[in-house]
Amino acid sequence: MNAIIAAIAKVLSPGRNDDLTEERAAYAEIGRIVGIPFSVANVYERFAGQVAKIIPFDLIVIARLDRERDEISLLYGIGLEEIGLSEGDTISLEDSVVSEVANAKKAIHTDGHRYDGSLGRSLGASGLVSRIATPLIANDKVVGTLHLASKGPDVYGARELARLEIVGNQIAGAIASAFLLQEERDRASQLESLYSVAAIIAQPLSFEEKAQRIVDTLAFIADADHVALRRAGEDPEELVLVASSDSGSLTFPPTLNIPTATFLTRESIATGEPIKMNDYGVHPGAQEDLVAGGVRSMYFVPIKSGDRTLGSISVASDSPNHFDDGHDALIMAFSNEISSLLNSAEQEEKLLKSQESALESERQNTRVHDGLYRVSRIFAEVGDFNDKSTAALEILVNLAGADWATLRTVKDSEPGFHLAAAAGPATIVSPPSAVITESQVINDKAFTEGELTVISDYAAWPGASKFMLDIGMQSLVFLPVKVNERILGVVSIISKEKNGFGQELVKLLASVVDGLGNLLEISILRDKSDVAHKELQRMTEELSRSNQVLEDRVVTRTEELEATRKLAFRGEKLAVIGQLSAGMAHDLRNPLGAIRNVTYLLKNELVTKGVFEGNAKLNTCIEIIDNQVNKSNQSITDL
Repeated sequence: MNAIIAAIAKVLSPGRNDDLTEERAAYAEIGRIVGIPFSVANVYERFAGQVAKIIPFDLIVIARLDRERDEISLLYGIGLEEIGLSEGDTISLEDSVVSEVANAKKAIHTDGHRYDGSLGRSLGASGLVSRIATPLIANDKVVGTLHLASKGPDVYGARELARLEIVGNQIAGAIASAFLLQEERDRASQLESLYSVAAIIAQPLSFEEKAQRIVDTLAFIADADHVALRRAGEDPEELVLVASSDSGSLTFPPTLNIPTATFLTRESIATGEPIKMNDYGVHPGAQEDLVAGGVRSMYFVPIKSGDRTLGSISVASDSPNHFDDGHDALIMAFSNEISSLLNSAEQEEKLLKSQESALESERQNTRVHDGLYRVSRIFAEVGDFNDKSTAALEILVNLAGADWATLRTVKDSEPGFHLAAAAGPATIVSPPSAVITESQVINDKAFTEGELTVISDYAAWPGASKFMLDIGMQSLVFLPVKVNERILGVVSIISKEKNGFGQELVKLLASVVDGLGNLLEISILRDKSDVAHKELQRMTEELSRSNQVLEDRVVTRTEELEATRKLAFRGEKLAVIGQLSAGMAHDLRNPLGAIRNVTYLLKNELVTKGVFEGNAKLNTCIEIIDNQVNKSNQSITDL
């Protein structure tokens, strides 16, 4: 304040009483004006009107100095059109005399300073030959500059310089306060925006809708030209674009491949530290496509959770030196909110996948149990062996999602493996052969040694047949049909998908095939009974012919005839016994097979519900049932 009074005393020297009153009035009015916030309408105009009373000008400019960005912004001006500018424009310090004014710490003539650039050329063309300026200093810091210019030559002398310095000292504090007020408003706006982001995340919107709204908000409050939000894809080395602001001609690639990204991007993702480049257009680590699209400043923030990369934010501006400390805090605050969004989306997706997996598992268990129940019903019913086998294979095809299923059996009287039943769409289009020889299956232990065989890649299997490859088969499982370690046949289930048979599915199929073993043995016994019955018929017919021949020898051959009759009667009894035993075996094995499958279903259900585990008594009961079923099977076999 003392400096202002001294300057006023110097200007108001004796001999100038003619304009003393007007000059004092101007300073007094400027003092009142600076007490009004400069955000109020017409305050700048009122200020300029008072300056015009004591210093003539054709151009007046108030500029804000931003050393961090090496630029000035035009807050107010009259006559700006003369030099091709307007309020709100930003000018690089390299293209202005502001840095010289700021360093001078006092009012100086600027018309003697020559510099290149568009502004200098505009001033030369405008005819503003007289120019002066003073720094606006508040709290020992230059916050801006005040410029006057006139088209008249030699308009400004020492008196005008002194007056300008006084005016500058009067308004510096008010201008600084206006800057602080604007910064507070900006911070309030940023906080409001962050609150709005939190509100967006809380809304019942899809992840994509939330991401787009957040990106648009960040682009607005950061005054950015381009914003892109990416999240980690299924491939951990890729970041997938999920939302971007209106980027005009600039197109963000849908996927950012981390290993092939620029070194700076890779380093940022590896360390979790953001990258800020205010010279992006000339930076050696810049992406050529972004530079070609007009990007001059870039702020890249990786979003991480521990060692995991959740995503990234790219905030870009077409202006150089765009990002300052205020942007640092703002963008990092946004990144924290976006991290919450990405974490929430990841947890929701995991929960959804878990729920879907549980539902699929439940559907699979229901399908399996239903299939086992249907197979058990088939085994328990009376009917033709081939029909039952075909029905059981159809269930197996549906359970396994397979394309082909066959049952081949061995016969005592004929070599090879004979087709007993077939199911699946592939068997209709390409019917299986009636018999395959032992040489055709010599490499498969399912046929030769009774071992279960699972082939995940049929084309790479040494025993693959050209026939199966030609119809497109990719994976298979061979399940031997055994009774008491005797190989009675083999079930072949084949799929056109690689790795078509998982461990649990193979266990299920093996359980069903166990029931086929009992059914197949009953069929073999029935076949043997049919053979015995046919032999009895042959013997009966032969006996009838013999009786016709021996009618004339009744008397002499009585004893011989009686012996033959007894022999025939004994043979008939043996045949009846054979039929009876076959029927009993059939009737007894069917319930036993049903008991075995129902026991498996019961055990599987108890295991699923966690009842079976640790229940020794229940485990013992199940083992007793299995042992008694096996013992009964052995008794029937002995019979």
